[in-house]
Amino acid sequence: MELTEEQMGFVQARAESVGLMMSYYSKFGEDAFDVAKNYYAQAGKMLGEDLKRSMKIEGNDANAVAAALNAFLAQVAGMAEAAKVEGNQVICENEGFCSVMEAVKMLNAPWEKICANCSWPMFEGVARGINPDATMDVEQSRIWGDTCCKHVITVPE
Repeated sequence: MELTEEQMGFVQARAESVGLMMSYYSKFGEDAFDVAKNYYAQAGKMLGEDLKRSMKIEGNDANAVAAALNAFLAQVAGMAEAAKVEGNQVICENEGFCSVMEAVKMLNAPWEKICANCSWPMFEGVARGINPDATMDVEQSRIWGDTCCKHVITVPE
């Protein structure tokens, strides 16, 4: 798939962090991913808290979490309204463009390691910045051979 100029901009921004992560991995081995997982979870939480303040998001229910995740996804991938609310869950499905997937392919990085230790903790962290008790399950992922990625954030009622 040929990337648009806008998509390439998102990929280049992700490639910087993926490249840095791979440099740390080459020097420190698996420990680099453990550190990254904690870092990205905290960074996501801080971003979620900042989005809540700057967007004046009220409450901490599924609608509030979806608003923050939609803003986050618009910033990092140009995806508008990707997070949908179903009851107390926020569902994010994507079978199209993914800036992380494209960056991983470009740099020949271990896709599953990058998603599980960088992308997913950041994503869940954004949700926890809105509701500290939110949890995320990855029900489908292209890294496992699925046709799409499906992340489900459950927000306690």
